[in-house]
Amino acid sequence: MFRLNNRRPSSNGRLWWREPRSRAWLLVLVLAGANVVTAVVSGGPWGSSSEQLLRRRSQLDRQLRERRKVVDQLEQVLARLDQARAQHHEFVNRYLIDRSEVASATLAELKRLADQSGLKLLEHTFEVQPVEGSQNLATLAINGNYRGNYSQLVRFVELLDRSDKLLILDTLTASPEQSSQELKINAKLYALAVDRAGVAIQPIAQAQAGQAEASVGGVR
Repeated sequence: MFRLNNRRPSSNGRLWWREPRSRAWLLVLVLAGANVVTAVVSGGPWGSSSEQLLRRRSQLDRQLRERRKVVDQLEQVLARLDQARAQHHEFVNRYLIDRSEVASATLAELKRLADQSGLKLLEHTFEVQPVEGSQNLATLAINGNYRGNYSQLVRFVELLDRSDKLLILDTLTASPEQSSQELKINAKLYALAVDRAGVAIQPIAQAQAGQAEASVGGVR
């Protein structure tokens, strides 16, 4: 009778897996496979318990909330910047006078206030100086003379305070005239001018300022 034997004999008649070299290689392969399985199981989420997964999820949710909070804060800052920019443009357009017409526009506004208060508008002089550190802003120094009584002067100051133009009263002096009961009034004011064309404003030279004062002044 023949007996089936599926064991593979070695070259010398011994089983191959009983040879020392084959057994050593087999042991190395088993250990390597065990290390791979251990690394995969311990590193993947399937190797974590349900409590560990819940803690990990809670940590990720907390990080997400913190990042959303930072984004919300940045959006609020951007909204405030946009609002401040809009308010700046509104302020400039409403209160600041264009450089090209600052003298005539300021004089027209002062004449309007004087007429409403009852004062008589006399000579006015102007001097434009650029604002230090700014390319398109300038100050307009105004030296104006008026004539009127005390109640008219008080009314003029009240109207000046509510003017749409940004007119800053620096000094105000009043002295009675000998020939009448009226007051001789001198007011020094400042106005802000802006060059909307973006051209840098240069100071007016003394000679040019004198010519400008002569042309603008003398309003009676």
